[in-house]
Amino acid sequence: MKYDGGAQNVLSEDYYNLVIDQSGNKTAQGVINVANDMTISNSASFLTSTNTIDVSEQQRWRNLNW
Repeated sequence: MKYDGGAQNVLSEDYYNLVIDQSGNKTAQGVINVANDMTISNSASFLTSTNTIDVSEQQRWRNLNW
């Protein structure tokens, strides 16, 4: 799933791949489970507040904004 248009809410779901892309805040709405890869890129901000993000140990978490 790719969230890439301005400010958006990221639904509390199980994702295989999750891409947070383009400018604007993307805000987690609950527990997010990612089975494969999670990528944050192109000036996107991912806001989690007190919500949990679980990326499987064997998989990748990539923040391309560093």
